[in-house]
Amino acid sequence: MNGGLTAPSSDGRFGEFGGRYVPETLVPACQELEQAFNEAWADHS
Repeated sequence: MNGGLTAPSSDGRFGEFGGRYVPETLVPACQELEQAFNEAWADHS
C-alpha cells in the first residue's frame, strides 16, 4: 500500500479504487461545492 498518496487524481480518485461515494442525485451538488471551495481557496484577498 502506498502511504504517500495524499491528493486525488484529476478524476477525484485516491489510488486505483478510491474516490467519492455519493448517490447520483447528489453528484451535481458535490461538484458545485468543490468548485466553490476551489474558488475560495484560490482567492488571496
